[in-house]
Amino acid sequence: MANELAARIRTLTLSKIDFVDDSAEGIVDGLVSAGLALNDSGDAFMALAGNDVDQADIANALVDLADIFDDVNLTPAQTDSLNGVVDRLLKSGTAEQKQAAKDLFSTTLSFGIAAKAGNEFFDTLLQADPSEGG
Repeated sequence: MANELAARIRTLTLSKIDFVDDSAEGIVDGLVSAGLALNDSGDAFMALAGNDVDQADIANALVDLADIFDDVNLTPAQTDSLNGVVDRLLKSGTAEQKQAAKDLFSTTLSFGIAAKAGNEFFDTLLQADPSEGG
């Protein structure tokens, strides 16, 4: 969160999610948090990139790369390794732009993973036979 207002919005947003089922609430909280973090990192990156076409290309490529890898079921060690590769690929821009690019990649990857977990949780839940009492 970049500022106090954004932090208040996150707190308010998450406080409104209150399911009877704590597992479902956790999944939705994770998905909403990941979405808010992704939006924040995109805004932060674009604020630093300005009208720099190269930086915009970098951002789009990082989002595409994260979109590919969020379906792979990476271990935490593999995720760290992938983040290291992204770090080595970022050769242009200021130190702040490079950090914003890394944050954009990482939050895009995290959002994809959270969305996948949400899809799996609710698909399983909705496929359950209600007569089984579950």
